[in-house]
Amino acid sequence: MARHWGRGEQLARQRHWDSGDRAEWNAPYALTCTADEHTSGVVRSGVKHFTVRGISQLD
Repeated sequence: MARHWGRGEQLARQRHWDSGDRAEWNAPYALTCTADEHTSGVVRSGVKHFTVRGISQLD
């Protein structure tokens, strides 16, 4: 069944492209922020994918 994973996102991206909107597509369930933004309390409900950029140290 793993071959079906990601189809919803693929369809959403295609619909975004077909709409003519060439801005970068951002999934409503994804959150990307910098390490500074994350430590300052960025909060959003419904996040399933979380990406933090600009990390120089992790403990």
